[in-house]
Amino acid sequence: MTGANFYTYILETFKRTDKSTEVYGAITDVVMDIKLQMKAEDFKTVSTVAEIAVVGNYTFAVASNFGHLIGEITLVNPAGGSWSLDKISKETYDMIYPYHNETNPATGSPKHFCLYGGNFYVGPIPDLTTYKYQYNYTTEAATAIVSGTANVPFTDRYRFVVKDMVLARLYFDLDDDEKAQKYMQLGLSGLAKIITNENYNTEAPAFMRYQGV
Repeated sequence: MTGANFYTYILETFKRTDKSTEVYGAITDVVMDIKLQMKAEDFKTVSTVAEIAVVGNYTFAVASNFGHLIGEITLVNPAGGSWSLDKISKETYDMIYPYHNETNPATGSPKHFCLYGGNFYVGPIPDLTTYKYQYNYTTEAATAIVSGTANVPFTDRYRFVVKDMVLARLYFDLDDDEKAQKYMQLGLSGLAKIITNENYNTEAPAFMRYQGV
């Protein structure tokens, strides 16, 4: 649905025509909130190839529209034998790789990564500058919804859920807590169903790894 079409759809219930700025603001906020709460198929993408071109460096920035990381980082080795890096916390990273500020720090083939402060850290410090790094993620560009918006996210299939969540925000702002709670419950219930469905569509069967006897 376009911004104008969805605005009209909201007003079928909200009625008030003197709150257009607030309605569009609420639509924008709800779209961003839904993006935060789920890894929507419509916003999944593959990163551009990143490089760490300076010997001794071990970080690279996340994409500017980065939302949710999906899976691990793939290290592409032009010489062959590419592999995935294991994700760890920044605390664990600092315990395993405490030597980064030494004069001649150890280097090697990266095995781990962590996300911290808008950057990916890899460890050990790469021993080659020819490695390339790529990952899957969801986008979260904060684009304001206006009347001329060509397509309001999620409204092609889930317009009723977005509508309920928008109405909840609008009624909260008007101090009508009874209506706000009513529409928030409806919105959250619908969103839970969407998330369950999205996860079901993308999850893979789990296999138990043989451990020997």
